[in-house]
Amino acid sequence: MRKQVMIFLWMIMLICLVGCRSKDNGIWKENYVDNTGGIVTETQVENVIDTDQDTKEGREEQERKQKRQQKESEEQNRKNKKEEELKPKLTMEELFILVKERRLNWTDFESYASEDIGFGLLILKYPIDDDFCLLIGGSGQGEPMYVRLCLWDLEKYFELGNNLDGIEESNELKRFIQENREVPYFVSLVAHVKEVNRDNGQDRILISSDTDAYPGVFWVSNVQEAMGSEELQKLKGGMSINILMKKIHQENNIEGIPVYKAKDIICLSDNEGDELIQEDIFLASAPKLSLGDPLSSQLSSFDVKPGSYTWTVNADEGEQQMVACGAAPLDEVGVQWKEKLKIPRYPTDSVLYFYSTKIMPDSLVLRQWDVSDRGKNETKEELVVAYYDKMGFVELQRGKVYEFNAEWLKENYQKNKFYGIASYVFVTE
Repeated sequence: MRKQVMIFLWMIMLICLVGCRSKDNGIWKENYVDNTGGIVTETQVENVIDTDQDTKEGREEQERKQKRQQKESEEQNRKNKKEEELKPKLTMEELFILVKERRLNWTDFESYASEDIGFGLLILKYPIDDDFCLLIGGSGQGEPMYVRLCLWDLEKYFELGNNLDGIEESNELKRFIQENREVPYFVSLVAHVKEVNRDNGQDRILISSDTDAYPGVFWVSNVQEAMGSEELQKLKGGMSINILMKKIHQENNIEGIPVYKAKDIICLSDNEGDELIQEDIFLASAPKLSLGDPLSSQLSSFDVKPGSYTWTVNADEGEQQMVACGAAPLDEVGVQWKEKLKIPRYPTDSVLYFYSTKIMPDSLVLRQWDVSDRGKNETKEELVVAYYDKMGFVELQRGKVYEFNAEWLKENYQKNKFYGIASYVFVTE
């Protein structure tokens, strides 16, 4: 009996050692055996659970913090972008002033609109015009590593801030600009609107040309400035327009579609875009070209005879060709003896004129030089405008030399019995 009692007591002690509940400060704790054979108390288990819970909450808080920071960063970027958009663009005139005064530090340009295009190094790009932009690179502190006037592709540039004095560097800069500036090239045509893009602040339309002489589909920007916000709201797909647009170089295409910049847009009625009905006239030689001011009370016209031309006709003897060679547009003697067209002094830089011939050409390309360039036959044009709309209007300025190249297409030879190209040169004052 005693032996049995002893065994019973040993069993109770063993049970107490291996796994029992004990009360400590009113909290029951339970012992467990871990996988290593050690004893883990309930308090330790609760600590592990609490730690896991803290880690999870910490991760969630960290994620919330990152989202807040990302949102704040995006808002700040939008704010910065809006502030940049409100800043004026750097002009070439202002750049020349800074160059002459030897002011080429970060602070000299901070009031102008720019874009950071650097990776690691701070590189600010300042748009100037359709041909040039300014690049400033460095750490953002102290003097920049470089200041460059660049073409939009950034491959060709003029390094500013070298050892030349301000006046000498300014003259070198002028030469660089003259040698590399693209001649402004405008196109005037009748087209149909395919798409109007006003989303996300976009100011762009997709148009399709209605002329065989200049076919294609084009993206056109700067629409609101060209036609006004009120007219822009009326614009919709399918409408016919007469558009004067500039070919731009810094953004050649969007998804393979060339991009132009609108200068003037006129919405046309259903019949306005149609070609003018002309008399069935046979032109045995290149016709004269007449110019008139639609705002003038006098109905007089300024007539220009063709200088150089190549003209082919279908005569009784068969196809005949005539060729004439006139003076170059900037030939000094030729310009001196040319009759001058007096441009009225309206409160505008350019004046609208209508032009006409017996049979309107399929295209007319206007080239413009300053009258001071006469005698300098290698001088590039100031401006080129190609008219494919047959609307018969051109813009002219005072003190210029103009050459009009008119073409009557060979494709219409069977109908017209003639085709050719003629050049018309005159001077304005």
